[in-house]
Amino acid sequence: MTGEPPSGDAPGPVEPGQLTALLRALAVLPEDGGKAGDDPELLPGDVIGRFRILRFVGRGGFGVVYEARDEALRRSVALKTLRRRGPASVPPERLLVEAEAAARLSHPNIVTLHDVGTSDRGPYLVMEYLRGEPLSARLARGPLPPAEAVRIALEVARGLAHAHAHGVVHRDLKPANVFLCAEGTVKVLDFGLAHALGQARMDGGTPAYMAPEQRKGAPEDERTDVFALGVLLHQMLTGQRPFGAAGGSALQLRPPVLEIAASPALSELVARMLERDPTRRPRDGAEVATSLAAIQRELDSSPSTPSGPIRARRRWRLALGVAAASLATALAVRLLWPGSPAPPPPAGRLALADVANDTGEPELEVSGLLRTVIEQSTTLHVIPRVRLLDALRQSRRDEVVRLDEPAATEAAHRTGAAALLLAHLLRFGDRYVLDVRVVDPATAATRFSFKLEESGKEGVPDLIDRAGEQVRLQLGEDPGAIRSRAMPARSVTASLAAWRHYAAGMTCYERRAFAGSFDPCLAEMGKAVEIDPGFALADLQIAKLLFLSGRPRALQKEALERAQRHRDRVPPVDRPKLDGWVAFVDGQDARAKALFEEAARAAPDDKIAWFLAAEIRYHRDEFAEALPFLRRVVALDPSWLGAGQHLAFALGVTGDRVGLRARAAELAALGARPDALTALCYVQAWLDPAMAVADCRRAREAGAEQLVEEWLAISLLETGDRAALDAHVRALLERRGTGSFFWYMSLWLLGQEGRWAEVLRAEQAGLEAQPALRDSSWFHVTMAELLLGSGDADLAWREAMRVLELDRTLLSAMAVQLAYAGDLARAAELREYLPPDSPRVDVYDAVVRWRRGDPAGAAEALRRVAATAAASSDPAVPAPLYLLGEALADAGRDAEAADALRQFQAIPLQYPSWVQPRSRYLLARSLDRLGDREGARDALRPLAQLWRRADPGQPLLADVRSLSSRLGLR
Repeated sequence: MTGEPPSGDAPGPVEPGQLTALLRALAVLPEDGGKAGDDPELLPGDVIGRFRILRFVGRGGFGVVYEARDEALRRSVALKTLRRRGPASVPPERLLVEAEAAARLSHPNIVTLHDVGTSDRGPYLVMEYLRGEPLSARLARGPLPPAEAVRIALEVARGLAHAHAHGVVHRDLKPANVFLCAEGTVKVLDFGLAHALGQARMDGGTPAYMAPEQRKGAPEDERTDVFALGVLLHQMLTGQRPFGAAGGSALQLRPPVLEIAASPALSELVARMLERDPTRRPRDGAEVATSLAAIQRELDSSPSTPSGPIRARRRWRLALGVAAASLATALAVRLLWPGSPAPPPPAGRLALADVANDTGEPELEVSGLLRTVIEQSTTLHVIPRVRLLDALRQSRRDEVVRLDEPAATEAAHRTGAAALLLAHLLRFGDRYVLDVRVVDPATAATRFSFKLEESGKEGVPDLIDRAGEQVRLQLGEDPGAIRSRAMPARSVTASLAAWRHYAAGMTCYERRAFAGSFDPCLAEMGKAVEIDPGFALADLQIAKLLFLSGRPRALQKEALERAQRHRDRVPPVDRPKLDGWVAFVDGQDARAKALFEEAARAAPDDKIAWFLAAEIRYHRDEFAEALPFLRRVVALDPSWLGAGQHLAFALGVTGDRVGLRARAAELAALGARPDALTALCYVQAWLDPAMAVADCRRAREAGAEQLVEEWLAISLLETGDRAALDAHVRALLERRGTGSFFWYMSLWLLGQEGRWAEVLRAEQAGLEAQPALRDSSWFHVTMAELLLGSGDADLAWREAMRVLELDRTLLSAMAVQLAYAGDLARAAELREYLPPDSPRVDVYDAVVRWRRGDPAGAAEALRRVAATAAASSDPAVPAPLYLLGEALADAGRDAEAADALRQFQAIPLQYPSWVQPRSRYLLARSLDRLGDREGARDALRPLAQLWRRADPGQPLLADVRSLSSRLGLR
């Protein structure tokens, strides 16, 4: 564009509705049946609005173009007067909407529409004035060099890409509508206007640039423009149109093969752009621009490569062969399934990008809804969204929250997806359009694409259903299977607002898994159920989140009961998960294990499913069974803290130090990431407590949160640096307050030191500071465990009965503890709460046998348990290895007892607090009996130091003082 600079601010884009009003005005004009050259011309000096005509420029398909002067802004513009040549009609609403969008496009490769208006001379458009020549004039002088042709096509493709991203299709791309500006810029003219003005199929048009589907009157989309650009590119390279002057053979022939020595990739691209079948072309301008930019770099890097003549070779035999094969395939498919295309081979692993929501309506975040519909497939494996996010998180430092096209493409490539689904939701007035494209993640080539539309927002769920069915069909699933495993979006929830909160809850869940509080996630899920009380899938997620948050089992059960009442609204693929949770909460562990394992095996990339299959085994102390599932989880997400902690614990209590070292090496290889360092510090607690302290501090310096502080405390405890531990706990207790991990840890440390009176005072102060603790099952079970160590069994029992009121499942630890304390009657009342057929039942039975006078028999039973479960996943349950040591000592087998007790003391942070001091006393006593007085002194000395401020009158304190005196300790 040339001209003088404006004296004031240029006007903004054309206001919404202006172009529609102009087109409606054009529709009521008298029909002009004359030829294009019969248009009455404006003369220099004539004025239309604020525009003074300077000179005639030329005629276009639907008007006359003049150079004019904008008197208000003092600049040259191009003014195009419009004439109607067809029957009077207003363009369809969808074309009006698209024309409005086109009028507001702003891109360096698209001519700017400054204004529209009407006058006594009729409607007109005002555009930027360009100096140069149209591509048609340049083509009249012969073909262009490949580098120049690619440059022009690339700029046109970039303009198309911008328009396509805004839902605008040109539909009349041809050399006359591509302008080569004098300064070198390429501009596309008349974007989105030709079709609205009824020009795309005029007899005077240019059929040679029209795509086959366009000429047949079939639906058009961005690939219509891709075809036209392919014709332009072919013509620029060869000087000839690929299908002749009229282009009629484009309906019958495959495009000619270009032989371009300088760039074989360019030959391939042109052939793809000219495919008769639109699904075989590049999807839109953006895909073409990406390919052309790579070709341009190739040409620029090899300027000396001789180009040679470019030849166009016809593929007659190939075309006939393809036609025959296509006919045979079509006949076969119609016999099997009338009216349907032959589906391509199954895609196998499918990744989904988040749906791009360009409607301006936040409640239409339908990514999860589309995923849920497609996940019902019997043949596709839909890669979980959290798996895609993990793959990105493991490859970059920044957190990825949304799977847009670039992020999803990278994630799909990293997770081995065979196909990637990209979807775009747009709104044009009352119409909602879902644009779906499935691509090859490795090459970005489009496998297939389609557009669907519905009227009104209420039709969006139907849009999702249709899209899901079409994707499953195109990716090779049997139609009968699709019908049998269809899950309409409306049946999951009829409320888009409810779905929006569910999606937000799932995003929260995926981002936290599992390094922080799930309260924000629960809040979003709660809003979803509040809006739609029958939203069973949301209630299922609530039950999971409650479990992972350690909330009472009663609350979990309430959520599951609500979900069960609407079981028919749970997608079939998720029903085994619902059944598994119900069985788990009801104590049907065998059924829950089978169902969770079934769900995991069916979803090899779903770390949550594998974690749950591991979790039920882990919490039953079946560590050998849990290990394969936990290894699968950390293979999917090496830095997942919750799963990593459980894996390290399972490896540690089964004595697999080789596995622990391998895990430490794996985490170290991840570098100085906060999550990896945090996980590493916990693993090192099993291998080298001093290294664990160093790694925890490194993790804290790197920005790690919450867990690293807790694991640093654990590591400090294992090193024996009591002063550093006390300072750390005090500092964190001041920041986090009553009810936090560090508040409970302060109680445990007091118990370790035998200061039970202070434990009771701290308990009372905690209840006064936070009365809500009275309704916390975790608080009461912790106090019950602590108070058993104090020797006050009656007070401990009262706490246990409060736990029974709140969450009886937590009482499984108390059954073992009461049996160990010798209270067999009360222990028997709690036995039913032990996980059925689990190692804990065997521990309980062994302790009962011991207390009934058979320590040797108890020791053999405990040895069998300790071989695979040296400690319990519930820290309130005395470790089998500790119990074995004491039973062996009671049986007089001190050498074996000492060995078992030393192994127990190597297990990090074993609760309850009174077990560690007692294990030290028992070890010292056994060593003394064996005649190892120095070893006995070494074992007892730290305990004697620790119990300097212990409450007087405790039986263990008297035993410690007696042994200390015997060993000569002061």
